[in-house]
Amino acid sequence: MAAAARRLGIPAGLYAKGSLAAARALRSPLMSYYPNFSSVRLEEIERRLVGADLIPSQVPLLQDLASNLKTLRSAGLKTVQDLREALKGKKGPGNLACLTGIPLEYLILLRRTVESFLPKPVRIRDYAGIDPAARIALGSAGIADSPALFEEARTRSARRALGNRTGLSASTIMELLSLADLSRIPYVGATFARIILEAGYGGVAAVARADPVALDARIREANARLRLYKGKIGLRDIRRLVRMAGDIADEAEW
Repeated sequence: MAAAARRLGIPAGLYAKGSLAAARALRSPLMSYYPNFSSVRLEEIERRLVGADLIPSQVPLLQDLASNLKTLRSAGLKTVQDLREALKGKKGPGNLACLTGIPLEYLILLRRTVESFLPKPVRIRDYAGIDPAARIALGSAGIADSPALFEEARTRSARRALGNRTGLSASTIMELLSLADLSRIPYVGATFARIILEAGYGGVAAVARADPVALDARIREANARLRLYKGKIGLRDIRRLVRMAGDIADEAEW
């Protein structure tokens, strides 16, 4: 397998037992905002997909999912991060298809789905309802987006330090932390994070515990009051939201 990887231009170390785990043992400074996929086994993909209410484009992944993941493990891919590395770049899916025999189209869809597990950074200025003075104070402190904000506010001691640096009140910092934490849920952008917070759900853990019907009703009420978006978000999407929140570790001290 390693020889085949070399012929296909895939770094040989990718398939060396334990090499990736050792290389990623140190967490990046913003790893608390993003999931640490280097410690998440490949089996997590199956757990997230099987039995879930998938969007139509993801349904084809269920075909031969277990056997394909077994093939990937046999190729030396043990964690979700291993898979992400192997599928990186324009040539990644093709190289892995040649190595494993898994269809190229399947691997492209798998890459898109795995990447959707990651939250997107949200600019502080895009959150509705934030005092411009607070945005300026955060910008002066070098905090421009949700990953940086989350890291600077996720612990009690960090929040005290941030308050001292910026002059922001404890309540403002907690509001900002809640918005950043909610943005860790995939597909939750600046507007929806604000609506969820206004609906009374202050973070990932609260959404994960929520009754979808109650959450749906409160989101509708909050948007009727604030009118932040015109589209309709149905109960089916809210159920998906609760399930996705349940897949995220609660990394903040409240």
